Amino acid sequence: MKVIIFEYTPEWTTSFEEEKVSVNDCLKSLSPVTEHIGSTAIHGLMAKPILDIMVGVSQDADLDKTIGPLKDSGYNYIEKFTDDWPARRFFQKNIKGNPKVHAIHIHVFVKDSPDWVRHLAFREYLIS
Repeated sequence: MKVIIFEYTPEWTTSFEEEKVSVNDCLKSLSPVTEHIGSTAIHGLMAKPILDIMVGVSQDADLDKTIGPLKDSGYNYIEKFTDDWPARRFFQKNIKGNPKVHAIHIHVFVKDSPDWVRHLAFREYLIS
């Protein structure tokens, strides 16, 4: 598979903000916290055009409660990754007709868990 790296575009932030509204709406009963992580979150950084979005829920029991609503919103739940990383639920959606964003990945963790903190710390490190 050929990996294509794109010049930074502010459209990644715009696309994240739009997707954040959609994700927060479909998971509103869980009071999610949503963050833009990954290379497209870093202003000026070249990146693969994939938005990585991290969603935080309050407790472990809420992780599986995200599956139905996100699937209903058009995300594919990638269940095979749950055995390898039980503290995360992973979803993917391919975007057609948008050359600036090829796909969206949703990573669901318990907010303030070690995984949550590590992802935010890495993003902040790259920003600095």
